[in-house]
Amino acid sequence: MLTEQQLDKLAHQVVDRFLLEKIALTDGVVDTAQQENLNPEQIKRLVESVNNLTFLKKFNGTPSGQDRVVEFETANPNAAIQRLLEDAKTECNPGTEEAKTGAYNAYNDLPFTRAGLPEALPEEKTAATPEPRLPDKSLTILKLRKTAELLEEQKYQARVGLTETLEDLTTRFTRVGNVPFEAFEKDAFYNWGDAAGPHLQLLRQSLRLPLADYNHAMMTKIGRVIDTSTYEMQQLQKLMQYQRDIEQLENGHQKVAEYLERLR
Repeated sequence: MLTEQQLDKLAHQVVDRFLLEKIALTDGVVDTAQQENLNPEQIKRLVESVNNLTFLKKFNGTPSGQDRVVEFETANPNAAIQRLLEDAKTECNPGTEEAKTGAYNAYNDLPFTRAGLPEALPEEKTAATPEPRLPDKSLTILKLRKTAELLEEQKYQARVGLTETLEDLTTRFTRVGNVPFEAFEKDAFYNWGDAAGPHLQLLRQSLRLPLADYNHAMMTKIGRVIDTSTYEMQQLQKLMQYQRDIEQLENGHQKVAEYLERLR
């Protein structure tokens, strides 16, 4: 199982190669998928993380006072999966021995056309109609609005993911025979401390439990080994990651709105 931490690490590797080595994002995803033997669903998750991380890094990396317009070729999950399938087919069916060795073929010496036939007419080139050029300020405003729309859509998707993950965890803790919430809560807070606190309180509200007073210093006095690979722990990590994404996207959206206001 690919954990959220592993996914985040792989996404950072792909984005770093894109920013530092100019390796296209889709190419980086393909290389990583081959190395890590990822399945199609994991590739789609990696592409989503790569695109979000690239946008945020480029947006936050733009110096203050310059146009905060983020443009880059996003990673394409379908293109990445198709390339991996084509590579697999090539390995399974590399071609005939003659094609690989360049062995003689009598048909190679035959002319491709019959004598006496007129040569094909050259293709007519259609002149491209130039697009109307917008003034620099109008173009910048248009791009910033597109950026704001993209941020809003990504924020919406992150909120949907957070809500679905919270509902899933709530359902699991209300089922008889599953892990008791209190035991899970202690392990989670012991491992992540205050970073997990707000999300555990959110779970308490969903479970109609009273809010808790957490004391990380008292809880960590006794050493414990926590298994963070359980389904519940993985879902809590997703919950925390969705919240971080929402906060970053809201911050980016606010900066775009401020810059648009200055241009008006």
